[in-house]
Amino acid sequence: MPHIQRPSSVDDRSVAIATFTIEASLVLLNILPLLTVLVVKKERRSTDELIAALSVNDILGVLLPLPARLTSFIRKEWKGGRIACQLYQLTVHWTQLNGMCLLTLICIDRFLSVRYSIERKTPYSNGKIRIIAILISFTTLFVSCLPLMGLAPIAFKSKLCRSWLIAEASDNVQRVFYAVFIAVASSNLLVAFACNAKTVKDVYSMKDSLTDQRQVAEFSLLIAVVTIVFYLAWFPVLKLANREGAQNEYCSTSLSTSVKLRGKIKRKCLQCVTGI
Repeated sequence: MPHIQRPSSVDDRSVAIATFTIEASLVLLNILPLLTVLVVKKERRSTDELIAALSVNDILGVLLPLPARLTSFIRKEWKGGRIACQLYQLTVHWTQLNGMCLLTLICIDRFLSVRYSIERKTPYSNGKIRIIAILISFTTLFVSCLPLMGLAPIAFKSKLCRSWLIAEASDNVQRVFYAVFIAVASSNLLVAFACNAKTVKDVYSMKDSLTDQRQVAEFSLLIAVVTIVFYLAWFPVLKLANREGAQNEYCSTSLSTSVKLRGKIKRKCLQCVTGI
């Protein structure tokens, strides 16, 4: 039984081909803003640093799992064994968590930038943003490694490579990763929405204190919209994952792809607005 459902019709094959084509295109789209931030721009803002971090995360999120995904799709079953399955799951969950946390950091950055502008305070340095982004990457990597410590269900079984989030747990110890993952996701959601709500309120209630108020307002609203769309994409995906996990069907690569694609496409809008 394949770990990825083989397309059973021409339409299904078209969707699969389109998915891989979009992922390849996203790599190129993420290289451009990354080069712009690192090479072209001489004076970088904190937002530029975060966009560069998101671009790197998105590139890794596509390239790292892609070889195993393509091989399994072509061979009609999981190839590589238990270790390859664990590495695949690790990269998928890590890049998802890291992207989510970096998006939240952008929301916090926008909130603090508006507050500093209102209060006429000196902005924090880009060096601090880099350190925070690096710490986030290592923290999310550690969380994603919890299943390797036996804190999640076994992903590889009978030529199947099921997601750690939807595989059936045999005891409470194997439910630790799921609980931590949901806790991190929920915390990010609350912080992101709180920062966006406060930022929009500050921008429109104290517009006389801000320079370039229209640009600040548009950018803040865009980040709020990006955040809403990003998290709305998670709810149907998780619902479908729970249903498939109960049936023990397959590792839901298509679900992880859906989450990444929706988040990345909306983040491209953010990059365009910031002039990158």
